[in-house]
Amino acid sequence: MPSGITVQGKVNQTIKSENAAIKLFAGKRKDPFIFDADWFSKTVFDYCIDTAKGSNNMKYLNVLSIVLEVNSAEFSNTEGTGLLAIAGQITQREAPFKILDRVGRPEISNGHLVTQVGHQDLRDIYNEEKTFTLNPEHEARYRKRLQDNIRYYDSLDGNQDWTTPWEQSLINILINDYLVVDTTKPFNQHGYFEIENSLLRNQPNTRSGGRAPGDRAISTLMTTLINGGHGRAISDGIPFNNIATSFPYLANPNKAIIASIINTVAPHVIKPISLRKREDGQVSQECQ
Repeated sequence: MPSGITVQGKVNQTIKSENAAIKLFAGKRKDPFIFDADWFSKTVFDYCIDTAKGSNNMKYLNVLSIVLEVNSAEFSNTEGTGLLAIAGQITQREAPFKILDRVGRPEISNGHLVTQVGHQDLRDIYNEEKTFTLNPEHEARYRKRLQDNIRYYDSLDGNQDWTTPWEQSLINILINDYLVVDTTKPFNQHGYFEIENSLLRNQPNTRSGGRAPGDRAISTLMTTLINGGHGRAISDGIPFNNIATSFPYLANPNKAIIASIINTVAPHVIKPISLRKREDGQVSQECQ
């Protein structure tokens, strides 16, 4: 922590610092994320808003988790604003130092840096970037790719909702992949993209922002991208996934046989989406 506090312990045990400023849990838990791979794929690649079916492909998945509960007073560099920018990254243990992957908001790479057939895929390059200091030699390419994808999503409902200045504002928000949390505002489990949407509307945020693990983040973000919140809500039909209100918040891992099978098969379902590129096509409001 900034104050110098460190904690360590064994997997699957809750660990606390002496003054309870931080709690830590690391271990396998049930994946709280909600994601319809088919709906996402069709909406992202097939020039249409797919019909919501409410199929959660993550339902039986388990995930290796690191859960931290931190007293916000530990962060002394917020200058009274209460704003925190949060991201995680996976780094190579052995020298030379290298970032292998990182995450702030869900599906930034696969949803916002989608590659058109015949163009360079920027996702691996982007995922190796330092979150808060992008390589200036790459930034112009990221901005152009974000702009192309924002215009793609904006076209899906047949209406142009994004003006050029507003489009640039969204690019400025998305270019650095981190969650923004306001520790001075009340938390709401449905508050994903609250601060970002408030910035786009030039209004003060009323909630803490960030993202609850079971929030409908994909639906929220697709609504913003497709109509800027000016039209009907865009939804994959999956209901909010309630999480526990006490530490470590995530449910015990699935142990049924079906969970073991699905956890084995899942990478083969998700990988084609991460490798897919968008082909040229005509805008359609219905999926075939």
